[in-house]
Amino acid sequence: MAEALEAPFKQVLANAGFDTTEIRAKILEADPWIGCDVESGDVIDLRGTDGLVPIEQVFRPVEVAATFASKLLTGHPLDTDGD
Repeated sequence: MAEALEAPFKQVLANAGFDTTEIRAKILEADPWIGCDVESGDVIDLRGTDGLVPIEQVFRPVEVAATFASKLLTGHPLDTDGD
């Protein structure tokens, strides 16, 4: 399970061209709020950055997409008037 949770983190770092082993080791030794700035490769405290997005900004588009998809799949008419 832990490997599955680390996979996206490792892939983002690899795509940015960084050594995942070195950065992962630094982050695991540190405070839980420590992360990696993938633009610079620096290990930083995420509390002082704009890197954290409020959870509602992440889930709202997913919720809208799921509602749209369920209406299409169940045959319910879509509200296209914008009302």
